[in-house]
Amino acid sequence: MFGKLKSFWQEEDGVTVVELLIVVGVLVAIASLFRKQIFLWVEGLMSDSQEQMQGGQDTNLNSTPKPSSKN
Repeated sequence: MFGKLKSFWQEEDGVTVVELLIVVGVLVAIASLFRKQIFLWVEGLMSDSQEQMQGGQDTNLNSTPKPSSKN
């Protein structure tokens, strides 16, 4: 009985799952805090790529996203 309890206590598979859940939770928290900035960045990337596909003059891939007038 004590041998099974000791082996259960030393098994580390559950610790890995808990660590993974903590990392995912932290990532979700960070993403929710910076949600507006992330959306603005993605919108800027999409508008830049759309301008380039339509033959726009802006070919700088390292440009900063343009602020949106939406609130």
